[in-house]
Amino acid sequence: MLNSPLVRSPLWLAPPERLPADVHALRRAATTALGSPPTGDPIRLPDEHEATFDAFFGVARSAGDPVSLLVHALATTYATTPGTAHAPSLRLALQAAGITPASVTAATATASPEECWVLGHRLFFALIQGAVVGLRHAVACSTDVPESVLGIRTADVFLAASASALRLTASFSRQDYEDAIRPAMSRAGEDSATGFSGLWSADHRVLVGGLRAWGIEAAQHRAPRVLDAERSLRATLSDVYAAHSGICHRFTGDGPSLLNDKGSAVLKLERLACARQRLLPPDEA
Repeated sequence: MLNSPLVRSPLWLAPPERLPADVHALRRAATTALGSPPTGDPIRLPDEHEATFDAFFGVARSAGDPVSLLVHALATTYATTPGTAHAPSLRLALQAAGITPASVTAATATASPEECWVLGHRLFFALIQGAVVGLRHAVACSTDVPESVLGIRTADVFLAASASALRLTASFSRQDYEDAIRPAMSRAGEDSATGFSGLWSADHRVLVGGLRAWGIEAAQHRAPRVLDAERSLRATLSDVYAAHSGICHRFTGDGPSLLNDKGSAVLKLERLACARQRLLPPDEA
């Protein structure tokens, strides 16, 4: 992790497997979790790749209440990531978590490329956890149309905000990426036979599981309101992966990723995006 005042303190999150299937729990926690950081014993993720990924971005896992940790993380990352004031989707995500945007001051300080990279990713991880809660809520309430739609719409809002977070994460030049960001990530992966990869994110792994679980459950419940919400979710998911691919193309062109393999990183991301879309039922429009 960088030795910088902006990122010196870790971002505390629960292991994503511990997140609840209850959107309403976020809003209840927002009344109490915006003060001091929630407490809890630290947890190291059992997967070494995921633990390495956490360490690079200064993410620490806690056995504390996962909802309180998430609400606090959303407020903290919004307040520290440069550019959040200019992203309306991020304010909508705060509202989805029961956080009044006026109660959190958006970041105004300038940041180095390395700080932007770390802070933006932290914001992205917190938003992904919010999307996981929404998807789990939809699955748990799949026979209750209003609650199922609430879960899908909540996931949609958090994913839309995550696309904005990705773009904020990369608000610097390709030269900055080549000079500072890529070498730092390469060093982080030196102990691995495969390099360093965003696929090592525990939160992204659990998000994919949430999409898969909803896709299986949704095939049995095709109410019109559910279909409308799902259609929006599908479009948003495309935007998230388009944001990721766009950043990758700007920084690496047709070159490979940090994983020790050949081929275009952008093409791999595009194939990955198609695979994620197939987790959801086909559009019935």
